[in-house]
Amino acid sequence: MGNRAIGAQEKFYKETNMNKDFGKKDFLPIWCEQCNVQGYIFVEDAEIPAFLICKKCGYEASQVWCPTCGMGGDFIKDIKKRPTFWYCSKCRTKYQLPSTFYDNPVTIHPESDLPEGSHIPEISNPKEVT
Repeated sequence: MGNRAIGAQEKFYKETNMNKDFGKKDFLPIWCEQCNVQGYIFVEDAEIPAFLICKKCGYEASQVWCPTCGMGGDFIKDIKKRPTFWYCSKCRTKYQLPSTFYDNPVTIHPESDLPEGSHIPEISNPKEVT
């Protein structure tokens, strides 16, 4: 993760009480298609595939990272069918999902559920190296 992203995350945790709730995890913005609201996930490593569930409505999504072309996002099609692989939408590389992918979902926290006064800084590209 780039220095700018790390600095923004350190500032966020220092200025809010999110550290007690989420530790010093990476956070990524995730749009809930069902609620139509901005949410965030908090993960140990943004490059590890994650199965996501919205805390508010139960919407299911994914966060995956393509090491071949550097694209990240919700690329798993028909997630309700529980596929065991995914294709990168940019380079079309096929990836196998971990066997435990669906076992420990990561919660999408709607922005409105974040502690009052907290603000997640805007990071144009969390993977950018500065």
